[in-house]
Amino acid sequence: MLNASKTRRRLSEKEMDMRDKLGPSITYLQRLGSEYLDTVFQYSEWILGENSEMGLEVSSVVYALYTAC
Repeated sequence: MLNASKTRRRLSEKEMDMRDKLGPSITYLQRLGSEYLDTVFQYSEWILGENSEMGLEVSSVVYALYTAC
């Protein structure tokens, strides 16, 4: 899963529109299960750094995964 996250991040670097840049990674992180919580934390930090408003979309996922553990 980590390789897929790295690839998504690398491919997004050429995108200018934030929705195009971060949207696929947010969707991907939202679909991961609680066993990938470390990956979600790692990449949500990047998303928050790029766009805090869109990063909030990941925070609900983090909360749901964390409470499921």
